[in-house]
This record gives sequence, structure tokens and C-alpha cells, in this order.
Amino acid sequence: MSLFILKADDSKDMERISEELSPYKFNIIEEQDNFILMKRKKYGNPLIHAVFLIIGLFSCQ
Repeated sequence: MSLFILKADDSKDMERISEELSPYKFNIIEEQDNFILMKRKKYGNPLIHAVFLIIGLFSCQ
């Protein structure tokens, strides 16, 4: 997982950045006066899920 740091000048700027990232599946993990820690939800690779779904369907027969 790659880590990137966004810099904000004040708390209003921090709130704006966190609101902009929320639609992109970022959730707030921890929030204090001087930082907001956010993590992106990951659901895995859809291709791998499809392969295992097909294997699971054929193994039930």
C-alpha cells in the first residue's frame, strides 16, 4: 500500500480535504486537532473474486 501525505494550512483546509476524499471510499480512522488519519476501503481484485466464484459454482455440482 502506498502512503501519501496531504498538507493543510489550517483546520478548515483539513476538513475540506477529508470531505473531498470521502466519496472516494476514504474513511476517517482517527481525528485530532492537528491531523486526520484516513484509510481507503479495499474490496480486493474483482477478477480474482470472479475466478473463485466460478470455481465455487462448479465445485458444488
